[in-house]
Amino acid sequence: MKKKCIFTLSLLLVSLVGFAIEQLTLGSYTYTVDTLENYKAGPGTQYTSLRLKSGANRIDAFFLKVDLTNPYIQFNVGLGCDSIYRGERPSEYGARKTTDTEVYIGGTNGDFYQTGGTDPMGYSIVGLPIGATMTQKQISHTPNNTRRAIGFSSTKEPITGTVVFSGEAKNLTTNETYPIKHVNYVRYADELVFYNDNNGKITRTNKYGSEVVVSLVGSDTWGANKTVRVKVESKVVGKGSTPIPAGKGVLSGHGAGQTFVNALNIGDELELTFNLTINGVALDYTDIISGDGRPEMLKDGVVETDQVWNELHPRTGIGYSQDKKTIYQCVVDGRGASRGATTLELAQLMKASGAYTAVNLDGGGSSCLWLKDMGPQNRTSDGTERSVSNNISAVAIVPGADTTITSILTYNTTIKLPRYGVYMPKVLGYNQYGILMNKDIQKGITLSCTPEMGHIETDGRFVASGTEGGILTVTYNGTISTTVNIVLVTEAEIALRLDSVLISNKRPYPIEIRSIIGKDTLTVLPKSLTWQTHDSNVCTIDEEGTIIGHNNGKTSIVGNLGSFKDTLIVTVENTEYSPLLHDDFENADNWEITAQSNWNTVLSLDNVPASWPHGGALNYTYQTSRVPSIKLTHNKLFYGLPDSMKIYLNSGDIAISKMYVGLKANCDTKATQVDFLNIPSNSDQEYLIDFSDIFNTNDFAIYPLSLDYITFYIKVSSQTVGVPYALAMRDVKLYYAGVPVSLKTPRLNTALVVYPNPVTGGEAIVKLNLQQAEKVRMEVINLQGQIVKHANLGTVSAEAILPLQGIPSGSYFVRLIQESKTDIVKLLVK
Repeated sequence: MKKKCIFTLSLLLVSLVGFAIEQLTLGSYTYTVDTLENYKAGPGTQYTSLRLKSGANRIDAFFLKVDLTNPYIQFNVGLGCDSIYRGERPSEYGARKTTDTEVYIGGTNGDFYQTGGTDPMGYSIVGLPIGATMTQKQISHTPNNTRRAIGFSSTKEPITGTVVFSGEAKNLTTNETYPIKHVNYVRYADELVFYNDNNGKITRTNKYGSEVVVSLVGSDTWGANKTVRVKVESKVVGKGSTPIPAGKGVLSGHGAGQTFVNALNIGDELELTFNLTINGVALDYTDIISGDGRPEMLKDGVVETDQVWNELHPRTGIGYSQDKKTIYQCVVDGRGASRGATTLELAQLMKASGAYTAVNLDGGGSSCLWLKDMGPQNRTSDGTERSVSNNISAVAIVPGADTTITSILTYNTTIKLPRYGVYMPKVLGYNQYGILMNKDIQKGITLSCTPEMGHIETDGRFVASGTEGGILTVTYNGTISTTVNIVLVTEAEIALRLDSVLISNKRPYPIEIRSIIGKDTLTVLPKSLTWQTHDSNVCTIDEEGTIIGHNNGKTSIVGNLGSFKDTLIVTVENTEYSPLLHDDFENADNWEITAQSNWNTVLSLDNVPASWPHGGALNYTYQTSRVPSIKLTHNKLFYGLPDSMKIYLNSGDIAISKMYVGLKANCDTKATQVDFLNIPSNSDQEYLIDFSDIFNTNDFAIYPLSLDYITFYIKVSSQTVGVPYALAMRDVKLYYAGVPVSLKTPRLNTALVVYPNPVTGGEAIVKLNLQQAEKVRMEVINLQGQIVKHANLGTVSAEAILPLQGIPSGSYFVRLIQESKTDIVKLLVK
């Protein structure tokens, strides 16, 4: 079976800002820090994942560090499905919005949002962000509350604080003005509210007001802290919920605001002024997203300690460096192996990573950090990425499409390997703008190293077979290169991939040893360990680390490397001939029947074809059923390492539309189903299942295999109520590659009488009827051909008692070896 726990081989610990961090104090705990991943995600964008541990406490944190001085990079706030009343997964939003010239590199979820309720008109407000929002030069939502936000100007300058909106509409015909109270917000008494297409398809207003649709004049564009000229295109009085055309807006007035709107005529022009300040500062903002209502969790290098969200939850934060040239996005996992964080701990973590000011965004199941082509990087507490109100992403604005790879990097720049550790770097390919074109280049990669470091295998992998570390050169297509620093260690925390394995004398097992480097799994050659076999009669291990099976049995093998020690349990099950009879359906105890209760279905020896050497039949009396079916559940492991199986049956008068066979690998929790359709009636049928079609039979983790169930779906048209039916099944046989095929089956002496059969009391009597007394020996053989018991029965002439005590339930052959001949009988032990 598979190991459930594999130890981590630590990387060189590098923080987001480039210096080594081995310990970090968050709250009342001091953590050791492991860097699991650290690579370039896009232009000016570095992705890093950290694992922090303090005793039983663990925090998994994920970062994007974005260089705002990169000429291609900017930050965009996005609305789920482009509406403040909708939701969308952040990674799916980024994929949807990406074009040849606007590439979404990665980002996080954004603001807290409404999860229920309705507005005064009865419309659902699910998805509505709680705080102020601005998306790509268009003001999206202005509730004018005290929640802290982060905004970006057209020059990419970030700023945090409380957002305050004010606006004004001026009728250029009358020079009359009226204040605009909100953008995309509920219109109350005497208010004038502006709506744009971020509000959705309509204004969601009642009929007690007037509304005009306006469009921009000339080359004007929407924005903040600016005045734009618009023209009235249409006017609606006393109706409400006016449709909002894409790219245009609607002025909606009530009371005194309605009077202002009523004075407008189609063709009139207005000046609309939209003022936004963050922390009292008015800039030409392009994007704004809000967090919670507490002060910034990190402000000017000082962590907020008074107003702290003290519960441990998944968290999302965004902040910037003191010079405002770097943005830090961070997600902390929680509600699982990772404990989550308070806002104080999140602030301390972001400060240690380089942030000078930071805001706490929505957390919990919403927390998600995603990357282009990679999807979510954290393990969301919902188990899957959640659709959220809005998101904030690093976006590359480039001249055009370019798929040519001009530079490469590896996911890890430093790797620690034990001697004989095997490593093949995972290589990332970027175009001239730094956009990731290939997250795992497979072709055209070559490695080179000095002989002192090791050698390159014929399959291209590096093997640390030398005596020292050094620089491993990675080259793509012979021209583009990068390097990895290889550090050779004498002590390594490694693990055997399997803790137990099933083999045979035909299938030796090359021991698999793994090390975890960050999130990558590496191989260690077994020759790097010293090995000891507990019982060499069962198996031995050669100098290359391959286990060779000899005789049936179970033993253990121990591997040592420095202070590391691990044990592998080895079971050997050899097969002398193929096929082997797995089950002959004669022992009903081997199967659990699921069928309609009033069918009275039983598995018995009745109605088995007379020409068959063995078998059983499902006997039932049909009663009305909407979906007639019979399921046989089995819990018996297959012997050894078979490569295929056959099921032999005869359905008689029953028309079977589908037969489902469920097979389970040892490493799987659920069965894999194989389907057979339209089983012919009244004829013997044989169905072959090749295990390589459904399992990776090269992987020893799948063994032993087992037959989980056989389900028959019966055509109603073939059934008559009250009529008995029989579905006969002869056997399930297993076939083994490389094992001689048995051309004969044991010839039974059906003239001999054995009773009782089935055997229930631990012994049976056989009538031999010999001409004269002879010495008789008994061998009891299971269906796998193994002798499970033998005994001398003494000198016998008429009857012999067969001692069968201690034999498990099942079908057996009993070989009676006499002086003049040998007879074989079959019996069933219960």
